[in-house]
Parts: sequence; structure tokens; C-alpha cells
Amino acid sequence: MWKPKNLKLDSEGVAKLLGEREAEVMETVWEKKEASVRGVCQVLCKRKDFSFNTIMTIMNRLADKGVLAKNQKDGIFCYKPKYSKEEFIKLALAHIFNSLLKDKTLGDNTLLKEITAG
Repeated sequence: MWKPKNLKLDSEGVAKLLGEREAEVMETVWEKKEASVRGVCQVLCKRKDFSFNTIMTIMNRLADKGVLAKNQKDGIFCYKPKYSKEEFIKLALAHIFNSLLKDKTLGDNTLLKEITAG
């Protein structure tokens, strides 16, 4: 199961939880529901400084992290999100809040407990 490791608070959207490029790839895969590296490249290579190999590396990394599922269809690897965008954000928030609640150096965590209960 995926867990956020480094928050990038200066970034926007899902890029706060993933890298900027990983977020762009995920947004594309979420939109397509299932995609090959070539399919993502057709979208992103038009707009950004992406190459096929860069996208392949990013998608494999996201699969290794447990964010994408990788399956072979007719000799082509296809990737599907393991979580909807909403599920992904909820999972990230749950991990962040649980980590804060377990951190004894933050005191009794009354405010955090109220936020998670409500």
C-alpha cells in the first residue's frame, strides 16, 4: 500500500504528494482510466519536455510505489490507477494524520483528534 514520504507544500494538487512529473503522469492515467506509456506520451510529450523513456521510468516507479497496477496486454504494458484520485488523496491524508497522532513529541494531539473525529 502506498504511503506519502515527502510532502512538497510549495507544489499544487497531487504534486504535493508525488513529484511534479509523477503527478502529471498520474493525472493523465486517471483521466484515461488505463494507459500505455505511449498513450501517456501522446498527451504529455506535446506539452512538456518529456520523452518516452522518461515516462516509462516514471510509470514503472509509480507501479513500484503501489500507485499504478501494471499488466501486459497483447505484448504491451498497460497501467491502471490502483486508487481513484479521491481515494489516493484520502489515503494520503489518513497516513499524514495517523503519523501526527502517533507522534508523542507533539503533545496530547487534542486538536488533531478533533479534526479526525469530525
